[in-house]
Amino acid sequence: MWSALKERFFAEQSRWSLWLPVFFATGIGAYFALPDEPSKWVTLGIIEFLILAAVVLRFHPFMLRLLIIPAFVMAGFTLIQPVSYTHL
Repeated sequence: MWSALKERFFAEQSRWSLWLPVFFATGIGAYFALPDEPSKWVTLGIIEFLILAAVVLRFHPFMLRLLIIPAFVMAGFTLIQPVSYTHL
């Protein structure tokens, strides 16, 4: 079963980019699903972790491609989060 799923997954490699708006919208939906306003420091920490992971995985193309998914989710989450200039 897993081998058939893996074959289908890699057969659709040319269409993977069509999922990026879905992951972006998932980040927006995750923001609105939260009961309270999240800390901007937590958001910054997650973004910094993703940047660090990208630097570490830069020589592993497949793992770097998988890192695009949480990066797009965080991009949607961060875009919708309001910016307060009074606390900067």
